[in-house]
Amino acid sequence: MKKSKTCFLLGLLLILCTPSSFPSQAYENTVEIYQVTKFGSSVSVVLDYDLNSTSKLDSNESLAVLVVFSQHEPFGIEAAMLFFHTIEEQYLLFWMLGDPYTQAQNWILGQENDHFQTENELLTLNFIEFPKISDPAINPIVLALISSFEASNQTVDFRQILEKFIAYLPVHYEVPSFEKPETSSEESTETQGEKTSEEGGPTPGFMFLSTLVVFLSIPIATRLKRKK
Repeated sequence: MKKSKTCFLLGLLLILCTPSSFPSQAYENTVEIYQVTKFGSSVSVVLDYDLNSTSKLDSNESLAVLVVFSQHEPFGIEAAMLFFHTIEEQYLLFWMLGDPYTQAQNWILGQENDHFQTENELLTLNFIEFPKISDPAINPIVLALISSFEASNQTVDFRQILEKFIAYLPVHYEVPSFEKPETSSEESTETQGEKTSEEGGPTPGFMFLSTLVVFLSIPIATRLKRKK
């Protein structure tokens, strides 16, 4: 009976120490783009997503569609659009001229019917403010994902959601390229310490499990010592 109990405790320790037993990091759910067609000053996008339903969204999520207008070589974003379908069943669109990853983000709120229309899986974008859209050398690159980012018609800062699209762009943008407010050296040191602690240090859950492992291992070691 004692041997069975000892084996059970050893098995529990192995489970707790296995990396897969810890919760995995959150990730974004990408949405497949079936078709992208440019005609005149408009772009039609067919998504693997029903724009008439929020069934794929959790309570704090939104569908985010990023459209960047660029030339092939050298790659450079000349204009961008951000479309959102929120859990509150709102449709929002923002547009700007220039590259939002390398310059100030001057986003302007667009209007339904004027700048976008939705119909089931079809999203149609109208970008009359970008004259070069009809240039054959300019191509729309469309990316879509479901994210925990919450947008409203008052939102002006989209750095957080733009960072989530970086891995899917044809070129890599370094996150520090975003303009950040200046901080004092003391604040910078403190912030860096917090960041290091968050990224490299043990998580509270891991510390708890480590402590639990230590307490469970003591009686096991004592029993094994007595048997010897």
